[in-house]
Order: sequence, then structure tokens, then C-alpha cells
Amino acid sequence: MIEISSLYYLLTLTITFIKFSDVFEYPYYLKSVEQILEENNHGYSIRQIYDYIDDIPELVGVGIDPDISIDHWLCFSDCMNNGGTSSLYIDFNPLPEGTPGQVIRYLHDPDSYKVIAHSFDEYLQMLIKSDYSFILPEDFVHNHWLCVQYYMI
Repeated sequence: MIEISSLYYLLTLTITFIKFSDVFEYPYYLKSVEQILEENNHGYSIRQIYDYIDDIPELVGVGIDPDISIDHWLCFSDCMNNGGTSSLYIDFNPLPEGTPGQVIRYLHDPDSYKVIAHSFDEYLQMLIKSDYSFILPEDFVHNHWLCVQYYMI
């Protein structure tokens, strides 16, 4: 289960760059509470989006329910990857093989949904154990501020 202190820490941050997921090419940023609420309007399940889901077993990882609306996940982070899409979600409604509160990474092109941590706390521990690789150098943040402003709008 997700710890309240971890969720509070997540929701009180305005913007932070995260360089860590299982995809290392692009940094992630934490969304503001306003962004999380505004952008929670998918209305579709993975199966509804990909009607050919049964033909591509690697599309959805173990423990992820492809039939539940993605609105039931909390999208707390997006990737800054030159217009592409990659997001991190907290899944409160997994399949029995999953864990409530697991962190899912959606990656575009090729599309896939994968569990990268069994809880938000585990995700934070992965960041800490990576020797704080989630903190980007100050010059990177400064040089990419216009890009950040674009994503914040």
C-alpha cells in the first residue's frame, strides 16, 4: 500500500526532474496536483485503445489489468522526450498477480505498459539507491527550462 507520507511528498512538489525509470534516455518530471487532476480524462482501458492486444503479449506487463479504465491510475510523472509520450502511474486496481500501489511505466513507440516497482515507496528507494541519479545537473535544468515551461502549460 502507498504510504501517506510518500504521497504527500509527491503532491507537494511543484516540479522535479527524475532521470530514472527503466528507460534512461530521457528525464521525467513530476506533475503538479493541478496537472494530475486536469489530465485524468482518458476514459479508456488498454484493451479499448489496442483492440489487437491479444496479438501482442508484451504490450501489457504481469499484474496490470488491461480492462480497467486508465482513469483509475494516478499519472504522477511524464517524460520529456521531444514530443513522444512516456508516463509513470500508480495503479490502485491491479490484477491478482499485481500489487495495489504498483508503479507502471507506459512507453510509446513501441507501446508497452510495464510494472517498474511494486509500490511508490519502492520506486523512491530505487531512486535513492541509484546514487541520486534522478537529480540532473543545474546546467541541464537551466538549458531546458523553455522545454519545461512548454510541458507545464
